[in-house]
Order: sequence, then structure tokens, then C-alpha cells
Amino acid sequence: MVASIVMFVTNSRLFQTEPIIKFKSISPMAQDRNDRGVMSKNNTIQGQPTSRIAIVPSQSLKSVDNVVFSTSPTIMNNSSENEIHTTCAKKIKGMNISDSDIQRELNLTNSVLEPDSNFTSLNCTRFTADRGYKYKPVTKEEQDFPLAFGILMYSSAHQVEQLLRTIYRPHNIYCIHVDRKSPAVLHRAMESISGCFDNVFISSRLEKVIYASVSQIHAEMNCQRDVLKRNKKWKYFIYLTGQEFPLKTNLEIVQILTEFHDLNDIDILKRTPLLDVNYKFRIEKGGMHRTGHMKTEPCPIKTIKKGIVHTALSRKFVEFLHTSVIAKRFLEWLIDTHGSDEYFFYSLAYLPEAPGGPGQVNLTHSIKALSRLMVWKHHNATQCNGQYVRNICIFSWRDLAWLVTQPHLFANKFNVQYDSLVLKCLEEIINYRTFHPKPVNITLYQEYVNTRTWLDYGKPQPWLL
Repeated sequence: MVASIVMFVTNSRLFQTEPIIKFKSISPMAQDRNDRGVMSKNNTIQGQPTSRIAIVPSQSLKSVDNVVFSTSPTIMNNSSENEIHTTCAKKIKGMNISDSDIQRELNLTNSVLEPDSNFTSLNCTRFTADRGYKYKPVTKEEQDFPLAFGILMYSSAHQVEQLLRTIYRPHNIYCIHVDRKSPAVLHRAMESISGCFDNVFISSRLEKVIYASVSQIHAEMNCQRDVLKRNKKWKYFIYLTGQEFPLKTNLEIVQILTEFHDLNDIDILKRTPLLDVNYKFRIEKGGMHRTGHMKTEPCPIKTIKKGIVHTALSRKFVEFLHTSVIAKRFLEWLIDTHGSDEYFFYSLAYLPEAPGGPGQVNLTHSIKALSRLMVWKHHNATQCNGQYVRNICIFSWRDLAWLVTQPHLFANKFNVQYDSLVLKCLEEIINYRTFHPKPVNITLYQEYVNTRTWLDYGKPQPWLL
């Protein structure tokens, strides 16, 4: 039997070319602090109960009748239509779309981009309801497998809030690290957003993040330390930046990570270039610069490994990072190393005593991470239809048909100022699958866990059955 789900509905179709109503401006929301409606421990909003979250067995979610969902946060009328329409759906199916239709959609999504100042003073009761935080179905399977997220950001409260509302579930926990260099208005905006939730908070210690420096590790570990203290139940820590977006629903992420059985989802390259590791660097004019001096202090780890910084780490491994002497000594050794964040977690995960491993496996090939999809220019990839920034693809709406076929949990990177339509479409797709789930091809992921390889730029088997 399908459980009844309380949710908000926006327009009569999931994908609508012409909007019935636009986002309402948040700026008039300024209220006395007593009216902000901060979420309390017992899931009430200052004395009044929140709308009920539907808790249903995952197998009963295979069909949900008379439910539609869209990204617009304004409550409208119910509808029995469950079809996917217009630009996003056509793009997913690889259909041709006229330039005028695309431009109209881009103009629409760009017209509702909100400045950071619009988030600085929120009526939390209205904000959490209008943005859809309260009304997503949550299965017992998800409740039994809570996740911890760390989000490192430096710009665009609008884009980060879109990410947050898409991945938000009341039983997960979310730490947001705002770069200390970021404008004060952005800090106020994120403090205001996080103040509306019991399980979303700003990191207790903020770093001035310098690219390729140890400050990037410190920022992530500050959030790890916070979520370890605040929540004793989460299973995996997923580290995100403000420019990433999910390709999977929360239920799909849980089902996939369950197959890891407490193993880390981590990337380790077969060969490790050690040139930057051997030289000392110093921070100068906001960047890392080589001094010309070789390191003389012996490295506390015999074998240094390198990987991509995006991971999903088991709780036991995160605890190991914060309690082991070897982790502390290695972090100190990396303090003057360029790209230290690309060595720290991966070298420690290669240690035989590291919980979640992979340990000292025979690296006949590089170990791939399923957590993140990235397209690098120097890989001669053909799947970037956006633009490259620092050799990483910034995805556009032209990449949608390919993105939705990929097996990864999240994709990196997106820029709402460059292309807001791709994020709008992805949010609608994820929300639609949240209410209309399909079985995940678990066998495919079980094989991945055993081999740790994936053909990133080919045509993998369908990850949904």
C-alpha cells in the first residue's frame, strides 16, 4: 500500500515552459527574530508543529499517484498529471530544441536569481515551507542510514541554497564552511539560512581558504570535527563544494553507499607525481609559490598517494583522521606542500591500519571514486558542452542528456551565473525521482565496489533498472 505523502505542489506540470508564477522575493521577509521560526529539537517551529514528513517503506514508493513537483517554491494547485514536459524533458531525451525556446528558459531562470542580501533575514516558517524542505518523502531505509555533509563555499547563497534544499533531509546533518575571505553579506545570508534548521549549521571554525594549500584540508576537517560532535549516528561523510549538484536522490545515495559496507569511496591514482611534495612552498599574494628549497624533514608515511579531493568517507575513517598520531604528523608535514589536499586523505587511506581502506591494494589501475563526476580538459573528454575553467568543465544545459545517464552521486562543476537552466532541470529531475523512485541497478554498483573502476566517459550500463 502506498503511503499518503504530504508535499507542496507548484504547477500543473513537472516541466513548464511558461511559469504560472515566479519566485517571490525574499527581501520583504525581514521579521523580528522572535518570528523567525527556528527549527527546534522536537521538529517543531517555535510552538507550532511542522508539516508531517512522510515516512514510508522504500518498496512502497514505486508509484505515487496525483503528485507533481517542480522547483518553483510557491504552493499552487494539485494535478493528476505526472508527465515530464517541455525543455528539460526534451533535452534529457536528446531532442532538438529551438534557440528561441532555450533563450526563453534561460531568461526565466536568470530572472529569479537572488542576491545574497535576499537571504540575510528570513521568516523561517515561510522559508522552509516555500522552498520545499518539509515535504519530501523519507523512507525508513534512509532514516536508518543518515549522512553527514560538509559544504565548502565562497560565493552565491542562491546556488548553495538550491543545493541544500535538494539534498536536505531532517535526519541528515549539514555543516557549511564559508570562506573567511567571502563578503560579510554572504556570511550573514548563510547564518540566516542555517538558523532555520536544527541540523544545518555554520562550521565552528572558518578558514581563509587558499587554493592548493593546507587550508583546504583544515576547512574540511573542521566540518568533520563538528559533525562528529553533533551527531553519533551518521554513516558517511560527503564533502561538497558550493558548485556541485546531486545526480542521485537521497534514497539512491543511501542504497548505493550501503553496498560499500563501511568502505571509503575514494580516488587513488596508480602513479603519484612527487615533484610538488618534495619542494617547500609558501603562501604569497594569495597563492602557493615554490621556494626552491627541498624538504628535509622525513615524511611520517612511507608511501604517498594522490587522488581527487571529492570523497565519501566512512565514519570510522573520519574518526581515525581525528584521533591517530600518524594523521596528525602527516598533516603537519604537509603544511608547506602544494596541493596537500590531494595527498592527505588518500595516503592515509592506503595505510593497512586505516578503517575503510582500501589499504595497500595492488594498484594495477587507478582507484576511481563514485562520489563525483568531473570532466577534465586534459583527459581529452568529449562530454563537455559548457566551458572549461582551470581545466574542469562547467556544465551547461547541453550536457543534461549525458549527465542523467551517469552512475555518480554528484557532479562538479556548475555555475548558476553561467548556466542556471542546467541546475533548474537537474533539481526538477531529482525531485521527480524522489516522489517517483525506480529500482537502482544494485548489481552494477556491487561490481563497482569490487573493482573500483568505471568508464567515466563511455556509455556505462544503465544504473536504474
